Amino acid sequence: MLVEKATELGATKIVPLVTERSVAVSSRFQATHIDKAARRAREALKQCGGAWIPAVVAPVALAEALRTPVHGAVRLLAHAEGGPVPRIREGDPVQWAVGPEGGFSDQEIAAFRGAGFAPVALGRGTLRFETAAVACLAISAAARLRGGGDT
Repeated sequence: MLVEKATELGATKIVPLVTERSVAVSSRFQATHIDKAARRAREALKQCGGAWIPAVVAPVALAEALRTPVHGAVRLLAHAEGGPVPRIREGDPVQWAVGPEGGFSDQEIAAFRGAGFAPVALGRGTLRFETAAVACLAISAAARLRGGGDT
């Protein structure tokens, strides 16, 4: 479901992270799920009339993901204690990090901050992983529609 929604909202790449708390989740995304996810992305693209299918890659260790930043990206960490969403402009690449059930560990949050991710609150309550991810993508899409205005 998340791949479909990410496609509809214009994601270009989906990178499942291997984190301290995701390892024990039996339903976590695994490399064997890539083909099915790609098919669902193609189906969603047909429905929404989008311009591209997001790349869905095999799960990546957090440390590895943080070593390969996107040049000029606005890096955002969905976090209950974060601040408001910063300005996102039309051409800005945006990277969102959304934690697993139970959230990121304190060490992982420190690693994200060290890699330039700004913690952003998504609301007053704690959202499920899937809801938080869709909210993040919707925030980016809405900011771009407004021509880069404050969100």
